[in-house]
Amino acid sequence: MKTIDTGVGDPPDYYLDDIQIEETSYPVEFTIEPDAGKWLHVNSYSIFLVDAYAATLADATMPLLFYDKLLGVSSLENGILYRRNISGEVPLSFPFRNLGDILMFPGARIENYGADGTNAFLKILVDMGEPIILRDENDDNISFQVADNLTSLIKLVISANCKEEQR
Repeated sequence: MKTIDTGVGDPPDYYLDDIQIEETSYPVEFTIEPDAGKWLHVNSYSIFLVDAYAATLADATMPLLFYDKLLGVSSLENGILYRRNISGEVPLSFPFRNLGDILMFPGARIENYGADGTNAFLKILVDMGEPIILRDENDDNISFQVADNLTSLIKLVISANCKEEQR
């Protein structure tokens, strides 16, 4: 951004309503863990994707979703690594690179889908069946490690439905 001073007085202020910061240092890790002295019961995950993608079949009967893509993005090279760390051990480590990988996860289902002809969104719910209990005293955690450049997606949000227990 460049300001050109055209006269007397202070230059104008700029207000940005949308900014995207792109980084090239990978991987990035996001962790779910209990607060000190508490347990965290993780019941489910929600994965929400938005992409510039016209994803409806010509007769509009159903969404056009490919098992080997994330909406309009080709299968990720490294993927997003889901890792569960319980009592210092990793009983489950699972990379997902595309929609098919996510839907193979037990309890995963497409929860919602929408499109406006230009952009499409997809919400996937992963129900754990029984809560995964993360204990603070064991340094338990669940992490999602992103090792690919995801700037071609408009949005990716992974959230967890949890209940906190005071111990």
